Amino acid sequence: MQWLLSHGMLASNPGDSNPQSVFVTRRGREAVEQGIETMRSVNRLQDNLHPLIEAKARRKFLIGECENAIFVSLKAVEIRVRQLAASGMRRSVPAL
Repeated sequence: MQWLLSHGMLASNPGDSNPQSVFVTRRGREAVEQGIETMRSVNRLQDNLHPLIEAKARRKFLIGECENAIFVSLKAVEIRVRQLAASGMRRSVPAL
């Protein structure tokens, strides 16, 4: 039950003083409809995601375009690796 509370799927009843009195939130209902694995995937996406990838892929993933999210994520990584490789080449090449 604590996991459900901490992930916003259950919440305390605002008008009840009993701490055990909870209700299912909108996010909890979505978890039931979409499946708990989808909700866990969304949570994983929010943890330690590089800002560049998040900017490109998060929205696509959340609306269910997983293949497109993966593609744009890999594209962002490819571009960043090329940028870093190019800057590394400039630093390592001795001046003539």
